[in-house]
Amino acid sequence: MTTLFFVGHSGAGKTSLITAMVPLFLADGVRIGVIKHHHASLSSGKDSQRLFAAGVPAAVLAADGILRMADAPDLADAIAALGEEVDLVLVEGMKRAVGPKIWVGEGWSPEIQGVLAWVGTNGHKGAFAFSEVGRLYREVVRPMVGKG
Repeated sequence: MTTLFFVGHSGAGKTSLITAMVPLFLADGVRIGVIKHHHASLSSGKDSQRLFAAGVPAAVLAADGILRMADAPDLADAIAALGEEVDLVLVEGMKRAVGPKIWVGEGWSPEIQGVLAWVGTNGHKGAFAFSEVGRLYREVVRPMVGKG
């Protein structure tokens, strides 16, 4: 199973970019799973907070056909939870993790390793525009899953 990180600062358009790529993955028959790194607590002020306070170490939250794993011990556990049902795991966030990345928006710095492509108006030579999702998919992402 391959993992691809979509990284950048808050509000840069990471979720929008992933969402725009979903039809391309589906058209190619690529089974994807998405892990969204979230800095704030998913359970703050909610009933689930009471469960965690009572000592529940992890939970999978199910709503509208979506499973959400809260308090996964680490990225590897979250990826494993997706099982063999996916060909490609898209991780939104976790810019310091090891693995191939697409940087979205402004503010990239060289200490962020593994960047395969840049998206947005960050002034990086060769950056893709948000309107070039199809080209980004064909040239960078599709080959990662053996479709290129």
